[in-house]
Amino acid sequence: DEASMIGTSPQHMTTTTLLDDLIQFVYEGRNCRLMLIGDKAQLPPVGEEESPALMAGVLRQYGMKVYECDLNEVLRQSQDSGILYNATVIRQMMTRDQLTQLPYIRFQGFADIPAVQHAFAGIRACVCVLILNAVVKLWKKSVIDWKTGAVFAVVFLGSVFLHLSPVIYVIVAAAAGILLKRLEVKA
Repeated sequence: DEASMIGTSPQHMTTTTLLDDLIQFVYEGRNCRLMLIGDKAQLPPVGEEESPALMAGVLRQYGMKVYECDLNEVLRQSQDSGILYNATVIRQMMTRDQLTQLPYIRFQGFADIPAVQHAFAGIRACVCVLILNAVVKLWKKSVIDWKTGAVFAVVFLGSVFLHLSPVIYVIVAAAAGILLKRLEVKA
């Protein structure tokens, strides 16, 4: 897949591109040929939308005779592979120009990636600890008296039992903070 990384952006401190240099180097020799093999679904070179070394039209501009072929038989993964399934979903989204959407990646039901499932279980537990740590730090700075404690309790109980949009809780908490401050000033 490395041919997908050969770009047409000028190289550091030169005016030539990697693709220019490669083609010039190969064809300076006698009876030399160039075969580029890559995966169009791999990341393109930095600054490029597609991989120019895998585009027949770009290669023809160099005066090359181009032969193309797409390999579509999967050999490295079993047909029921989670990796194959998810890669196929992403490749289909690329083909249909739907990459502005997030792909739905499936981890369940694939025997070939239990290690990934176990890793994500560990990561989820770690994220819970990190969030809890942030909550404790924020609690110490935010819930400083009975008024902020009351706002916390109302919002917490509302979020547990009412399941409203978080935006509503933020607005209610802001209004309560303003109201409590005004009542404090009047007293």
